[in-house]
Amino acid sequence: MKPQAIPLQEFGNNLNTIFDRIVLRHEVFSVQKSPGQAVVMLDAAEYAGLIETLYLLGNPANAARLRTGKQLAAMGGTEAQIEPIPRRREEVA
Repeated sequence: MKPQAIPLQEFGNNLNTIFDRIVLRHEVFSVQKSPGQAVVMLDAAEYAGLIETLYLLGNPANAARLRTGKQLAAMGGTEAQIEPIPRRREEVA
């Protein structure tokens, strides 16, 4: 998912086409205004997925549980074999 670099002027001239490529074909663009000034454009659902992944992997307990689940799935195991993670107090209330 390497972004395609395009200048700001080209992005502005082709906004509708680029928008469709981002949404329909899941392409990623890096829009550059000048050297060192750029933004990345990607589909909102893909962005949400990236943020969720960062959140899940940012918690060591979640990351360990995901690794265990992946290993169990590769061996034909089930989720029932994974110990549940204790909930934090603020999540219980």
